[in-house]
Amino acid sequence: WDSLPKQLQDIIERAADLTTFESWARIGKLDTGAMEIFRKTGNEIIYLSPEVQTQIRDLGRQWADEVAAGNPWVKKMLDSMNAFEAQWEGVSSIRYFDYK
Repeated sequence: WDSLPKQLQDIIERAADLTTFESWARIGKLDTGAMEIFRKTGNEIIYLSPEVQTQIRDLGRQWADEVAAGNPWVKKMLDSMNAFEAQWEGVSSIRYFDYK
């Protein structure tokens, strides 16, 4: 990466940004269609309570911490994810909506 010209680094970063955005938008569109199909075919849509969601998140974090303790690559990834998540704490309430 460091040996690439700055202009090429910028192009690759913009391409990655665009790919990420397009994937996110496409998956969102597919999700809306899938939910419509699920409802039409009689599937029951359930929503987990905030308490259960918190328990699941906490158990997942506990598992990730255990794996990271023995794997430097996972620790690096987890540290990065936790730092990013911490940045969102101040704005998440204005960025997401409850659509129920």
